[in-house]
Amino acid sequence: MYLIVDQKFGRVPPVRRIVVGTHHLEYGFPSTHSANSMTMAIVVYHFVLQFRQLLHIQVLSEIIHGSSLWVRLANSYMFEIILSLYVFSIVYGRLYLGMHTVLDCVTGMLIGALSAGISILSDDLLLSYLNWGTVLGT
Repeated sequence: MYLIVDQKFGRVPPVRRIVVGTHHLEYGFPSTHSANSMTMAIVVYHFVLQFRQLLHIQVLSEIIHGSSLWVRLANSYMFEIILSLYVFSIVYGRLYLGMHTVLDCVTGMLIGALSAGISILSDDLLLSYLNWGTVLGT
């Protein structure tokens, strides 16, 4: 649409062609963008699963069929699709721009998944420590 309208006015948008170069040799291994996006997606998904369990335990029709966007989003598979698209867009962007190789991105995603797993497993330990500290303070 943009090109059709632009051709009538005779303007050409500035375009820089992306070519295969040596950019991927200049950036680090692994891709921290891939690691961060994977960690964020897994941790957010973990909390969404906990929220879903809370909704199923309460079983109140006004909450399940309520008008809250978060409740409807958490009960549908749309959240998984959004998180998957988020990770895919970050990883694909790093590959498309030539900033990283496939191995960089896959390794970054594995490190991110490991980091998220450690974070989720240590969540209960951290909460029990924080609760224990508040009990001693009172």
